[in-house]
Amino acid sequence: MIKPSYLFCLVLTPSVLVPALPLIGRAQPDLVISGTYYVVEEAGGLLGAGGWTHKAPGFGTITKGLGYIRHVVTDERATRRGVGWALMGHIMTIPTARGLQRLACTPTLSAVPFYRPMGFLPQPEVLPHLAP
Repeated sequence: MIKPSYLFCLVLTPSVLVPALPLIGRAQPDLVISGTYYVVEEAGGLLGAGGWTHKAPGFGTITKGLGYIRHVVTDERATRRGVGWALMGHIMTIPTARGLQRLACTPTLSAVPFYRPMGFLPQPEVLPHLAP
């Protein structure tokens, strides 16, 4: 498992998030078929999904040893049931076998309390480039 001390978090501020929502809220077929995107199901229903990629969101660049958490979501009816934690636990064990030492994520401000206990440290001075 990737050690939390190597994790960091990029924070989308409201001024960046508002124009970014149309970009980050659209379906990304390449992510879904990447082989590094996972789902949590219960009785045939989807409870959550998320994954990681080698490519930086928005940039598409690859940095050796660095992966990016991508589109982790939980169905609102499944919140506070450990679905997100289980999903992140799985995501954080996989990349080390593929040569990664660190993971980064770009959560909304409201998601920072979810990621912080996992070791992600907010670095608001680093903002992602969100190209259409």
